[in-house]
Amino acid sequence: MFRLSLRIALILSFIFVKGVLAEVVSSTRFSASSAGDVRGLNRLSSDASGLNTPSLYRDPRAWAERLEPATIGTVGTGIGVGDFNGDGWPDLFVGIREEKNRLYLNDGGKRFVDKTEEAGILESLDWTTGVTVADINGDRLPDIYVCFFDAPNRLYLNRGDAVFEEVAGKLGLNIKDSSSGAFFADYDKDGDLDLYLQTNYKNQGSGEPDYFLRNDGDDGFTDITAMVGIIHGPDAATFGHSVLWVDYDEDGWEDIYVANDFRAPDFLYLNNGDGTFRAASEILPIVPYSSMGSDLGDVNNDGRIDILTTDMATTSYRKHVESMLTNGTKTRDLPEGSLPRQVMKNALLLNRGPGDYVDVAYAWNLAATDWTWAPRLVDLDNDGWQDAFFSNGMIRQFHNADLALAQDRQTSIEAKNTVFERSPILKERNLVFRNQAGRGFEAANALWSFEHEGVSFGTALLDFDCDGDLDIVYTNYNAAPALWRNDLGTGNAVQVKLVGKGKNTEAIGAVGVAHFGDQALAQKILSNRGYLGTDEKLLHFGLEDRDEM
Repeated sequence: MFRLSLRIALILSFIFVKGVLAEVVSSTRFSASSAGDVRGLNRLSSDASGLNTPSLYRDPRAWAERLEPATIGTVGTGIGVGDFNGDGWPDLFVGIREEKNRLYLNDGGKRFVDKTEEAGILESLDWTTGVTVADINGDRLPDIYVCFFDAPNRLYLNRGDAVFEEVAGKLGLNIKDSSSGAFFADYDKDGDLDLYLQTNYKNQGSGEPDYFLRNDGDDGFTDITAMVGIIHGPDAATFGHSVLWVDYDEDGWEDIYVANDFRAPDFLYLNNGDGTFRAASEILPIVPYSSMGSDLGDVNNDGRIDILTTDMATTSYRKHVESMLTNGTKTRDLPEGSLPRQVMKNALLLNRGPGDYVDVAYAWNLAATDWTWAPRLVDLDNDGWQDAFFSNGMIRQFHNADLALAQDRQTSIEAKNTVFERSPILKERNLVFRNQAGRGFEAANALWSFEHEGVSFGTALLDFDCDGDLDIVYTNYNAAPALWRNDLGTGNAVQVKLVGKGKNTEAIGAVGVAHFGDQALAQKILSNRGYLGTDEKLLHFGLEDRDEM
C-alpha cells in the first residue's frame, strides 16, 4: 500500500488533559491509498516480517509441579512497540516463553531485523509474561520492563542507539512473584511514572496480591501498596490479567480498573487526589465472570472514554454445549446483594457522564468473542469509528466438559495432569468487528480478509510501514509472532505524537479529542493495554473522506 503523507507544521501549543501537560510535537496527515492497492488485512510470512522466533512451551514442569500456574495463570507472552533507535520507525520487543526475549529493529517498513545481541538483552530461561515499553526515567528514550513468573522482573534502560542496561535491582523493580503486567501512570501528578504491578497464580489457590510502587526519582521505586489504599493481604489474592488507568469519575485524577479472573470480581480504585485511593468496585454496573483483557476507547464518538473487558463466552451453540460455560446467565455464588454483579460474558461499558456507565455488550454485538485474551479498540478502516479486535484460543480445552469428566475418573495427580496434556489444543479464530457508525458492531473477518485460527495472546498496534493506518502484531502459542499489515486503504487519517512535560515524556495518560462535525472522538495514551501488550504511542484519528478536523 502507498499513501501520500503531508507533515503539518509543528503546533507550538500546549494542552492540559486529564492531568497531563504535553506538547504536540508532530501531526501527520495521510490520504487514502489509490484504488489499485490490494484491500484487506494481509499477514506477512515469518520470513517476510523477520519475526521468525517461535515461543515454544516445552518446560516439563508445566505438566507437573507448575501445572496450575501454567494452565490458569499468565499463560501468554507479551509484546511491545517503541522507537528504540530513534530513527522514526516503530521497533518491537517480543516476549519468548522459555528462551531469550527478542528485540527487533524496523528496517524502513520493509521487515524487522533481530538485534537482540547488539541490544544487550540478557539470556533467560524463565517464563516471560508481560512486556511494557515506556520512558521510565524521563530521558526521552523508550525503556523496556519485562515481567516473569517466579523470577525477578527486569528493567532495560535505553542508553541510546537501541543499547540497553538492565537496572531493575538498582531501582527496586526486580520483584520476584507471579508478575503478569506492569502498568505505569502519573497518579499523583508529580511529573513521573508510578507503577501498578499486577500478579496472577503462583502457588496459592487464591492467587497473589498486586503491588503499587511510587516513583521516587533517583532513589528508585518504593512499595506503598498498603499506605496508598490498594487492597492487600488475603483479600487481595487475585488472578489478574489486565489493568486500565482510567479517569472513571472524570475528576481529573487517574483511577485504576483491575480485571481479575476466577473468584475475585474486578476491582475499581478511585483516586482521592491526595496520594491515596479508595475501593469502589460496587459502583461498576457489571463485570465479566472471569475477566481477561481490557481496553479503552470511544465507540460512539461522544468524546468520552468507554471500557471493554472480555471473558470466555462462546460464539456458537456447539461450543456452548461442549463447554462448562453458560453464556450470559451464570453469576458468581456470592451473598445476595454483593456488588459488582459478575456475568459470564464480555462487558462494554458506555460512558454517559462522570461515574455513569451502562453495559451495552449485547446490544452492540460484542458480548461473546470466545476465549479472548487481548481485546483492542482501534479504527482499522480509517472511517472515524473505532473497530474491535480480539486474540483468542487456549493451550488446551480446559472448559471441555467431557475432558473434565475424564480427568475426574483418574485417581492420581499425575494421571489427571496427563489427561489435559494429551488433549487437543483449543484453536480459535481471532476476530475483528467493524464499528457501524456508533450503532453497534458487525463481524468483519470476511470483509477484511482476516483469517487466523490458533492460540494468540499479547497484542500491539503500530504503524509498521508508516503509511497512515494501524497494523496488528501478536504473540502465539508454539509459533512465531504474527504481523498483519493493514492494506484496507479506505480513508484519510491524522496521527498525532505528544511529548509530555517533566519526566512523563510520552504523555502517558493524555486524552486527545478530535472534533469533526457534531462528533468528538476521544483516545487515551496508556503505557500498555489489552493483554500483555504495548502500542506505538500515538493518537490515530481516521477521517474517512474528510480533509479537515
